[in-house]
Amino acid sequence: MDCSGNRALASGLEKEHTRRLEFLQGLRRRYEKNRRDKVEVESLCGDMERLEHQKVYLESMLGKLQRNRGALEAATKRETELFVPQSYDATFDRALFRRTLGLDIRLSEDRLISLVFSQIDPQQCDQQFRVVLDISETGDWEATDNDGQVAVVPVSEWQRIKDSLDRRQREKEELCKARECRENRRLQSQNIVKHWENTIEGQRLKKLQAKKLREEEEEERKKEIERQEMEFQAQCRREAIERAKTLLYHQTDRVKTFHRALLLSEVMRERDAQLEYKKKKEEVAKTVDQTYIDIQQEERERGIAADHEAAVERGRTRVETAKFNAIQIAEKKKQREKEREEALAEQKRIDKEMEQFVKADAEAVLKKKEEQAKLRSALDLVTAEQARQQAKRQQQEKAETSGIQLFLDAKKRMTRLRKEKEREIFQQFQSQQDKMADLLQSQRLEERNTEDDMIARAMQEQYAKKEKAEEEEQCLLMERTQDIQRHRVEMTAEKERKEEEEGETNIEMLQQRRDHDLQFHQAQQEMAKQAFLDARGLQVFLHGQVAQRDTKKMTEMKKEQELSNRNQQLLELEQRQFRDYADVVISEARARGGNTQVLEKSAMLGAGGGSGPAVTGLQPSYKATDSTAVELPSYQPKSSATPANTQRRIGFTW
Repeated sequence: MDCSGNRALASGLEKEHTRRLEFLQGLRRRYEKNRRDKVEVESLCGDMERLEHQKVYLESMLGKLQRNRGALEAATKRETELFVPQSYDATFDRALFRRTLGLDIRLSEDRLISLVFSQIDPQQCDQQFRVVLDISETGDWEATDNDGQVAVVPVSEWQRIKDSLDRRQREKEELCKARECRENRRLQSQNIVKHWENTIEGQRLKKLQAKKLREEEEEERKKEIERQEMEFQAQCRREAIERAKTLLYHQTDRVKTFHRALLLSEVMRERDAQLEYKKKKEEVAKTVDQTYIDIQQEERERGIAADHEAAVERGRTRVETAKFNAIQIAEKKKQREKEREEALAEQKRIDKEMEQFVKADAEAVLKKKEEQAKLRSALDLVTAEQARQQAKRQQQEKAETSGIQLFLDAKKRMTRLRKEKEREIFQQFQSQQDKMADLLQSQRLEERNTEDDMIARAMQEQYAKKEKAEEEEQCLLMERTQDIQRHRVEMTAEKERKEEEEGETNIEMLQQRRDHDLQFHQAQQEMAKQAFLDARGLQVFLHGQVAQRDTKKMTEMKKEQELSNRNQQLLELEQRQFRDYADVVISEARARGGNTQVLEKSAMLGAGGGSGPAVTGLQPSYKATDSTAVELPSYQPKSSATPANTQRRIGFTW
């Protein structure tokens, strides 16, 4: 390896190392960016989860609040229905009753009722008891107990006490009656306002009814539009069909020929009109020519005077332009002299720089030649060494060729081992190159040795490695030779064993082949029977096909006859339509004063039944190739299917 190759290799390794470092840095930056993005995404996911938990919590709290609100409204409604305001008098009556009976005011109402009924008989209170109550100056009621007598209350008070005792039941009944009354009034109010239109419900019902009516009207309108659209589309289709029929009718040969004749008559009429116009124009031109001659003479005299003035003006302009051009030429000459002097100075400077460049280039070329001579001498030494090694290897290969050719499998094995060894050598060489690159980088960083010394050391290491590899290859070759000898003995024994096995296998295969031949013969007989049965079935099927073909042929002949009859009727109808159309056009052309002879000749009915124009009293199916106008048949004969007959019929005889 020469010095330039080592330098290129070192520079390439350095560039590759730099590129790998940049690639690793880019990967690290992308990894950091992805990690930051992942952290941000995880934080966003956590925030979203917290928001979801808060949403669920708020929804549960909202549900609880709604349930509590409903329960509170229900309780408020029940309390509103059952609540009866307690007046001051009722409170005073309860306290008065307690003081009248001399009982403890702190007793409950139920206990008080039980005490009263245990001491007083309600049936005899009006006859047996008397009032011993006094009213004090303060207005309070006081119960007296003289000589062991029991204090009682009057009838009105007792009635009031009884009313107070069954007040709850009575209030409950009154509440029920009031509730029923309210419900009745509500139902009555609903029945009354049921058909009112100035209420919210009435307005809603009215809007719904109006919406329903609008939808029905819209549906009816859409149906009417669809019906009109269908009628319009049908009319359009009918018009399109009529227009298509008219166009197809105008595309027939006879109508097109008639239209061409109509165009010819119009052209002839226009030609006559133009000839008449030309005659009138010539007569008028004779009277106008003299006037035009006088006008042209005056214009010619004015033009001559204008040309003379223009010539004088051009002469004056030319003199001024010549003076200006002389001044410009003098200025341009001075400018060119100045540019020439600058160009000479620039040329001298360029020549001087060119001499310096040539001198430096010659020195560089001389130095390069010296380096090339040194490299060439080193290359010659390396080439001579390689040639010697190659000759040595060739001698060794010639000595081993006879044994290697007898054992191809062993050679493949040797080749595989050689490739593995070469791969190992290449890997070692690659690792050595990596080491060289690392050494080169370290040496450049430390700046201890020059580039030439480093390349020389690398070459010495490479030569040492190469010699070591050759020694290892010699050892490996000896081992391969021993393996070849051992493999030859093994292959001989294996070959004998295989020959014995092949003999046994051939006998078994012969017996199997006989069995297979017998089975094949039986299968062929079965196939022959089946083929005979299939042939009989095919014969029956073909007879049926022949009968069907004859029936189909008769049916087709009948259809062709019917089609021919229908075509004849259509031809007659078409002839009548064309005759009517031609009469109308000819009458209109005659009214305009045109030449109708061409139209009458074109509309003349000829012999035959074709669709072509009438030619000398004939109307062929299509135009003939000669002037005889022989009508060709309108059907397709069987002979026309042969190309040779067709060519001969139309005149191609070669």
